[in-house]
Amino acid sequence: MSARPYPVPDPDSAPWWEALQRREFVLQACASCQRLRWPARAICNDCGSDRWTWAPASGRGAIASWTVTHPSRTAGGRPFVVVLVRLDDQDDILVPGHYDGPPDGAGLAIGLPVEAGFEDVEAGDDGRRLVLLRWRRAAQGG
Repeated sequence: MSARPYPVPDPDSAPWWEALQRREFVLQACASCQRLRWPARAICNDCGSDRWTWAPASGRGAIASWTVTHPSRTAGGRPFVVVLVRLDDQDDILVPGHYDGPPDGAGLAIGLPVEAGFEDVEAGDDGRRLVLLRWRRAAQGG
């Protein structure tokens, strides 16, 4: 089985990927109206400003939706769960990602509190390493 493809960041998303490599969860923030946004983009949907920064975010939220993905067995794939997380930082931001839990989704429910985790994987065919976002059940009382 070949390695995962390596992302090719554009100027808007490069800081997101760089932050993940440092195991940091960040969001783009409009410098004019302070609204957060994800995915990264050059223009604010709320005020139209083209000025922005990257801000540390909590990396916490709740599952808004989820699905079990069943890759082809001939490709050596195993089922895995992809979740869509509504962030605590701003409830109109939904961030997808793999879920660190049972591959059949056992125990998942809409509204389940989750937090950002990070997974070190091999990416590309040249053995490069990459850190990816991986959602996990939030620690109790967190």
